Amino acid sequence: MPPRSNRRQRRAILGTLPAVIQPKASAPGGRSFREWNEEMVQRYHPGAYHERSSLPVRAVERARTRAIVRLLDVLPHHRVLEVGVGAGNVLAEVPVGLRLGLDLSPSILRDARQRLGTRATLVQGDAAGLPFPDGAFDRVMASEVLEHLPNPGAAVREIARVTRTGGVVVLSVPNESLIDRTKDLLSRVRLLRWLSSSDYHVPVDMKDEWHLHAFDLDVLQEVAAPHLHVERVVAVPHALLPLRWVARCIPR
Repeated sequence: MPPRSNRRQRRAILGTLPAVIQPKASAPGGRSFREWNEEMVQRYHPGAYHERSSLPVRAVERARTRAIVRLLDVLPHHRVLEVGVGAGNVLAEVPVGLRLGLDLSPSILRDARQRLGTRATLVQGDAAGLPFPDGAFDRVMASEVLEHLPNPGAAVREIARVTRTGGVVVLSVPNESLIDRTKDLLSRVRLLRWLSSSDYHVPVDMKDEWHLHAFDLDVLQEVAAPHLHVERVVAVPHALLPLRWVARCIPR
């Protein structure tokens, strides 16, 4: 984990960080979160993002997936859970273990079943109330999920609860303020369009409608702190350009 002095220097370089995460009472427009989330899945398909976005975007996603799998460090006897499995792109890269994936969206679970087949068991459920007993898993991951949830802290609490003592949790979030500044720079030099493809359009900033919260490393650590101890943080694709943060944690 970066020393506190380094974090202060990064704060000075990157500008004002997001406010403290506050749970949201409901999804935008007062709709149920389940209904709203399903609409967002249809509009911003996670599988298309991983597979049919532009080459630079796919390169960052591949680097992020490799970092998640490396930090998860799964052994053949481990029970592995991915919270917010999406289309199964990340769980598909976990080579061994008893693998389970959970997602709220029934449509995206159908896509995950097509991708994963018999390699994983898939369950529909809510990250804020995981349908598993305490300490059920050796390894748990949540990849680019927390920013989409009304109450990220509740999800982290549940993730810590279902992870056994001595188990490992890996969390991945976008570094949204830096991503926005990078996009702004690319837009100024008329290169932003090269990040989009015919199947996936890159928005001008991260404040799209599917992101309920803005994350960076400090916010991730704050949300994790009551329930998880952050052991190690990896910047993706590089420490000089940390567009994504991937954190290896252990339950408190």
